[in-house]
Amino acid sequence: MKKTLALLLALVMALALVACGGNSNNNTTPPADNNTQNEEPANNENTEPAEPDKVVADPNYPASGTLNVVVGWGAGGTTDLIARKVANDISVAGGFNNNVTNVTGSSGSIAADQVQQDGKTSGETLWGGMISAINTWRAMDLADMDWTNWYAFISCQTDFCLAVSKDSQFNTYEEFVEYGKANPGKLRSGNPGIGSVGHLAAVTFAKAFDFEMTAVPYQGGRAAALGVMGGEIEFVFIAYGDIKDLVESGDLKALAFTGADREITTTAGTTYSVPGLDAVKPEIAATTSKLGMWGVAIPRTVPAEQVLAFQEKWLAAVTADEYVKYCEETLGTKPVAIYGVDADKTMAEGQSVYVAILEGEGLTAKSAADLGIPSPADYSWDKVDLSNVTPWPNA
Repeated sequence: MKKTLALLLALVMALALVACGGNSNNNTTPPADNNTQNEEPANNENTEPAEPDKVVADPNYPASGTLNVVVGWGAGGTTDLIARKVANDISVAGGFNNNVTNVTGSSGSIAADQVQQDGKTSGETLWGGMISAINTWRAMDLADMDWTNWYAFISCQTDFCLAVSKDSQFNTYEEFVEYGKANPGKLRSGNPGIGSVGHLAAVTFAKAFDFEMTAVPYQGGRAAALGVMGGEIEFVFIAYGDIKDLVESGDLKALAFTGADREITTTAGTTYSVPGLDAVKPEIAATTSKLGMWGVAIPRTVPAEQVLAFQEKWLAAVTADEYVKYCEETLGTKPVAIYGVDADKTMAEGQSVYVAILEGEGLTAKSAADLGIPSPADYSWDKVDLSNVTPWPNA
């Protein structure tokens, strides 16, 4: 009887321990204070938001039957031509209309503000232009926007060309540089506006070769090239697409390119070699490659299903043989299709480079440090704060 009572008592105690969780070896949940999911991210850590829910592209896009593109620069230059080509090829393939308008001023920010207002509920109105210019607006106090406010669809990149008039005294870039060093500030460079890509590309070129130049703004790269032809200024160092036909016609003389050596054949049938600068000054291309990018952009306020619908149509258009041929043969540019997180990474790094050059030229109203933009030497995608950035749609 005593043994039976003892066994019963032991059984009751064991059951009580199990009910109370007394066996600590079976408790695999750590205390709340030690749960790593509750920890705050470390300083400067990439705070990329969680992957968004999957969406389906809007099958009725564009609902109005028209795709609108507002270009931030004047008609006729590479910026305008790329935007119009993208809009045309998308609309032809999709069986709807397109309407491209030009709203100039403030490095494309006036057009961008218009698109932001029109695009709050619809992805049918896009901004078109030199995509990298978006990264200048906050620093130059032109608009309270940067790449984090836009889905950027980068559609084209470019080499830059040093060109002078056909009657210029210079026949090589070495002669040109030697003169520039001996005559500080006398060489005048045309550009599409102070702070523009064309301006800063010329600044990059002059600094690489250690001479001073004078920057002269025009209403676009094409207008600057005409200024060279008319003898108003001595040179442009500009996107090749802006001047390709003028070089081939012989009205401008190419002295150097970023990238590889090139053979230029004029419409008169003459051929001459133009050296690439990468072998002697690779830093020029390393910088200008972050600046010379064109495409279209959609406000991040647009519903994901509309963004995705455009994305699918855009990708088909810019990877088609006809678009590739147009960029390479007609404009002398490099067709690309950069979008999604890759576009965000490209834009973030480009912002670091662009604002650093602007600040070095004394052209910023707000410093990179004030805006939280790292220097190119300190830039890392892992340190970019994405906590308030609307992610790309998830198909």
